[in-house]
Amino acid sequence: MTRPRLLLIHVGRHKTGTTAVQEQLQRLRRPLQRRGILVPQTGLHQQQHLLFPAVLVPGHPALPPGPSPDLDTLLGQLDDEWKRSHSLCCLLSSEVFCELAYRQPAEADALLLKLKLIAGELCLLQVVRPLRDFILSSVKHQLRNDHLLERSPLSWANHCRSKQETLDHFWLNRGMTLCTMPYNSLNVVPDLLQRVLREADQLRTWPGLCRQLQAQLETRPNADELPEVFYAAQFVQIVRSLFYGRSPIGMAVLVRQVGHQLRSLAPGSLEYLVDLPHQPTIAGDWELVQQMKVWQQLKPILETL
Repeated sequence: MTRPRLLLIHVGRHKTGTTAVQEQLQRLRRPLQRRGILVPQTGLHQQQHLLFPAVLVPGHPALPPGPSPDLDTLLGQLDDEWKRSHSLCCLLSSEVFCELAYRQPAEADALLLKLKLIAGELCLLQVVRPLRDFILSSVKHQLRNDHLLERSPLSWANHCRSKQETLDHFWLNRGMTLCTMPYNSLNVVPDLLQRVLREADQLRTWPGLCRQLQAQLETRPNADELPEVFYAAQFVQIVRSLFYGRSPIGMAVLVRQVGHQLRSLAPGSLEYLVDLPHQPTIAGDWELVQQMKVWQQLKPILETL
């Protein structure tokens, strides 16, 4: 009896090493195809298969210039590429599956059904961080981005919490096979690849694939390794500046101006700051921040800015 074709969809959750996974999938395309697993070029843009979900998000910033491709045309091209490859398994990977599920769940459902039509079986793969870790990593990312300084960081934490809970509920309730792996920064790529091989009945070939797996070395500094007190100071500085009607300064400027003073302080309390409930007004946010012990530590330094 011929085994039905299997479509694996890696729905890349933010802050779970999705970029590293996609880089390795492109490097390992040929070894994977020898194992009957196609990593298609259809729908590929900047190493991820974002065209499939992104064409349903008008004006998505990651779309290439020009008119958006037609979804049904893309699906036909994917089916053709899959047939030409003679592979039993096809693997798609994109963070935009999660963006679509969060913003437009009905469209995400419709896309999943269309994708399932071209395969006999469909399996969803996701890597998930604990909620606390996800919020902290996301808020740190936002604190480092100067173009995000016009909103209170308390609103960021609230948004991250809501988004994670919404996506958890969405992917758990699709009525489709869902494989969830815990996030481990050191093992996210091999963990996901082993799951792919297992679903494709190729786990026995893992030792050979593992030897070809290139370890990803960051070519830029890991900004998360900045002292925690820097993040706490930036969090407080943004809320304080917005309350006083001033434009907050960026992280690089903050470190340049008062970094030497901040280094002398005890570790910051970013975890406690992100737990503060977002208030309807910036005045409410600022009132809560001033009640925190970390503000008393930072006050003499931040008031010099």
